[in-house]
Amino acid sequence: MNKIYFLRHGQTDWNALGKIQGCVDNPLNATGIKQAEEEKLEVDKLDIDICITSPLSRAKDRAKIVIGDRDIKIIEDERIIERSYGDWEGISYEEADKLQLRVYKENPTPVPNGETFDDVMSRVEAFLDDVKAKYQGKNVLVVAHGGIARCLKIYFEGNEHQKTQVHRTPNCKVVEYDIEVK
Repeated sequence: MNKIYFLRHGQTDWNALGKIQGCVDNPLNATGIKQAEEEKLEVDKLDIDICITSPLSRAKDRAKIVIGDRDIKIIEDERIIERSYGDWEGISYEEADKLQLRVYKENPTPVPNGETFDDVMSRVEAFLDDVKAKYQGKNVLVVAHGGIARCLKIYFEGNEHQKTQVHRTPNCKVVEYDIEVK
């Protein structure tokens, strides 16, 4: 059976401070590195053929840690970079919630110089369609971000209600999806 395993990056200083990161390239902090090292034991149990990661260092470094010395190719893909929150990157989660920034169906205030949720969903759908076509018969580890986790959930489970909820995917939790090739 083909599978996609999704893993969110580990903690960064901005996660710890409760700030929206978006496309700001914040590295893993000491806790994030420790999380990755601990999760490596679980990832080692998975049958993985290839790893695809966001180009942001918090995801790339996480991928490198959990893959370790296994002979698994790590590929970067821009389509799974976190949502750009434009001028609002760096605001607190509290400020973001007042703006309904993470309640994607509502999002009444445009994000200056940022992306809409639909923009992100479109690029993630294209990425997943390509993965399904290109890696038939393979198990793929995807290391990315909380916003990408929401897109995967909607894509695989059809949970449109995810657009109406503030959703915080925990750092360093493996989520498994079966790939249906049609």
